[in-house]
Amino acid sequence: MISSRRSATAQAGVKASRFRGRGVDYVESRGYQPGDDIMLALDCASTEYFKGGKYEISGEGLSLTPAENVEYLAKLCADYPILSIEDGCSEDDWEGWKLLTDRLG
Repeated sequence: MISSRRSATAQAGVKASRFRGRGVDYVESRGYQPGDDIMLALDCASTEYFKGGKYEISGEGLSLTPAENVEYLAKLCADYPILSIEDGCSEDDWEGWKLLTDRLG
């Protein structure tokens, strides 16, 4: 789990207006600011969709290498106020874990 520090987005102080979507709009309508008052956590359970050395994200039509999976998660952190990622890589993907730790902490 990556939670020892705030995401790069939160650290950079990205304004909440950058975070768009129904969930974020709802949070803002209640008077909270994404990235300040509210942060997100992901539990990816990546082992469940790691098949043949690739991350098969069927709902989005993606088949990602470990490096591409790390960049995908990094983009989510850049686009949303994500504080924590649990199981961002498969339990058998040591290359991916190294890349993820180097990239996001």
